Amino acid sequence: MNKNILVVTSALAMTACVVLSGCEKKQKDTYVDAYDYIGFMDKAEDGTQSRPSADYAALAVDGQFSKYRVLLEDGKPYLDIDGVKGYVDDRFYWEETSNTLYFTNASVTYTVKKDGTKLDCSDGSSEELGYSAMAFDDDNCYVSMELVDKFDDVDYTLYKSDSSNVPQTMRIGYASGEYKRAKATKENGLRTGADTSKAVIVKVKEGSTVTVLEEKDDWYKAQSEDGFVGYVDKKFYEDAFTDKVERENDDDTYTHNLMDGKVKLAWHQITAFGANDTFDDATKDMKGINVICPTWYSIIDTEGNIQNLASPAYVDWAHAKGLKVWALADDFGTADDGTKFVNKVIVTRDGRKNLIDNLVKAVVGCGADGLNLDYEYIGVNQGDSYRQFLRELSIECRKSNIVLSINNYVPSDWSSYYGMDQQRLLADYVVVMSYDEHTNASKESGPVASIPFVEKAMKDSVENVKDSSRVIMGIPFYTRVWKETPEQFVTDGSEIIEDSVNGNYALSSEAVSMDVAKSSYTAMNAEPVWNEETGCNFVYYEYNNTRYLMWLEDKDSIKRKIELANEYEVGGIACWKLTMENADVWPVIESFK
Repeated sequence: MNKNILVVTSALAMTACVVLSGCEKKQKDTYVDAYDYIGFMDKAEDGTQSRPSADYAALAVDGQFSKYRVLLEDGKPYLDIDGVKGYVDDRFYWEETSNTLYFTNASVTYTVKKDGTKLDCSDGSSEELGYSAMAFDDDNCYVSMELVDKFDDVDYTLYKSDSSNVPQTMRIGYASGEYKRAKATKENGLRTGADTSKAVIVKVKEGSTVTVLEEKDDWYKAQSEDGFVGYVDKKFYEDAFTDKVERENDDDTYTHNLMDGKVKLAWHQITAFGANDTFDDATKDMKGINVICPTWYSIIDTEGNIQNLASPAYVDWAHAKGLKVWALADDFGTADDGTKFVNKVIVTRDGRKNLIDNLVKAVVGCGADGLNLDYEYIGVNQGDSYRQFLRELSIECRKSNIVLSINNYVPSDWSSYYGMDQQRLLADYVVVMSYDEHTNASKESGPVASIPFVEKAMKDSVENVKDSSRVIMGIPFYTRVWKETPEQFVTDGSEIIEDSVNGNYALSSEAVSMDVAKSSYTAMNAEPVWNEETGCNFVYYEYNNTRYLMWLEDKDSIKRKIELANEYEVGGIACWKLTMENADVWPVIESFK
């Protein structure tokens, strides 16, 4: 009897455990503060944080929330100008100096003034928008999404919130691609982790669609329609499907004035008008070159005026030898305070227009075929203005049938504001100065242009331009002679480089021609040794308590670079500069087809 009672009691206890366990599974969900979860908070100077006012919405992009915000005016969304440029279209340009918003395409520039509703076009037409093109928060410019949508194929949806713990958001779609989606069959929670015990960020309503970012067992990591990213249980969703999105663009409206065959360019440095007369001497042994690029134009003030050393006779001589002439324009002009004129000129519409008019007039006036833009001193704060300058310049070059080539540093994080990815539309050719790997400012000796350095430059440039036939590889005709003077022999206060292996030393270098480099090591009976890693012949010798090192640019190193140019199928080569080469390189240049 007691035994049977014990059995019943045990069964009852098990039943109770099951009931209790079921209660635990049905426990009420906890919710996060979505403002804090996505970092949509204002931070005070004392470090405290608070929620933004109802005038702002968080910006949701593919797979994340952006640092840029949406400002709401009369219920309409305005996106931070940097967000517009970064996510949608860099061609929107806010010019603080004139309180004007610009949009420039392949043929015209549109402008609208601050607080304005009229859109003016450079072709003389205008349009009443019926809404404010911009809104402002202190000095920050926000652009109407209606205006953005006018020029770009972009989807945007503003989501109002029905919870005090969830901010209103705007989701934008701006990129083509294939996206994995899943449709909710029942309302469920988007959670902070792949577990039902995790807190809910927002509710996903029945019938709405999430974008699947990853799959984790029975869960999706997903982005909800209103932009929040978290985890959802697969059991609440139909099978995922692929959604292909194709957005239109106007890339095909940008025409390019290209040469037949490969470009083989040589720069010819001209520092005074009389130096044009050196054309015959500079080109008498030259072979394989089809474009000569004299350095003729330089900015001379903050108004955009230029020094013009162009010679129509020089153009005639070049044409008679079957050469195209692309006149180089540099930005080396410097004000008394040390600032470069270019960084004052390009930040105003009047300055840009005057500079562009002067350059185009100069090229057309001397009969040259192209313009080679060599602006190397653009400050990071002027990068946006520089790209606008290029857009406006490219329109005028197309109108005047001028081949526009733009010189660039090798692609890197620090030089990205030069906008090589934008130049792919604007320039006929993108020239990459794939040299100066080591310069006079370097803290160690090394080659001017090693093969790994040049190859990375070509790989990254082709990825940016998306058309190898319009990328031109820069090739150096010069070598650096490096001098390492042991610390005990340094008497002039030079900076000392610490070297625990070879001893501390002072480092200096000088760029010299191929012939000068050869005569230097020949006089010391030094023999070059091929270095496969750098793709250069290397020379080392000691003289008068100093170590001399050279990674030679010669026919062998040039040949290796030509092979690389062919491998990446680039559209040309550009050699700096005439008179620094020796005769041995010309057959190598000729071999580039």
